[in-house]
Amino acid sequence: MMGRERRIIVGKPWRIYMAGILIMTILLVGWEPKPVKSEYLWETELVQVVVNKGDTLWYIAKKYGNPSKDVREVVFQIKSINGLSTSNIYPGQIIAVPGR
Repeated sequence: MMGRERRIIVGKPWRIYMAGILIMTILLVGWEPKPVKSEYLWETELVQVVVNKGDTLWYIAKKYGNPSKDVREVVFQIKSINGLSTSNIYPGQIIAVPGR
């Protein structure tokens, strides 16, 4: 005599149990989203500069950057902000520069 087959469902109770533990942990510990850390926090706003023929990062850093900072630091910041791996820039290119 063949009876009805019975299936044992293992997955669902385990998921419900784990979801309950997760919810209780969040409620007991408290959940606060952590702020996203930026590589740089700029104290000034960024200025967009259109590169002209003959411009260099050094020239742009001196002209538009913070005069109280070392020009080398401003050049490094410009490269970092714009994702430049080299100091090569081209006429018509728009780059962001930390303002004064």
